[in-house]
Amino acid sequence: MHPLMQAAGHRLVTPTYTGLGERAQVATLRRDWGLPQGAQFNQTAWDRAKTRAVQTLVTSPYAAAAITASEARIDPAAYDAALSVDIASGPPFRIGTIEVTGVTRYSADMVRNFSTQARGDLYSG
Repeated sequence: MHPLMQAAGHRLVTPTYTGLGERAQVATLRRDWGLPQGAQFNQTAWDRAKTRAVQTLVTSPYAAAAITASEARIDPAAYDAALSVDIASGPPFRIGTIEVTGVTRYSADMVRNFSTQARGDLYSG
């Protein structure tokens, strides 16, 4: 990594999340964002912050979440980095009908009765 990039401070354009209707989830993602404004910039921390935000969504009902745009504009002369990232959540996933196949020891009904999720519940990875 270029030494000037390691030493650069940064401004952060707040990450934007499209498709999320839940304000609490957006607030949590912004609160837990891994690169606070003014922190030293390095590529590893930048990649980690983006990956963590997407992973947070993927393990929630938004299993199709993905980064749609990402940019780090580095100004070595000013020791500045302007960062922006857009993350699209995609639609919330819901549990469908539970289908049980291949069991011999227990009945399909018994297996379904042990499920902690019901049809229509929001997916949580």
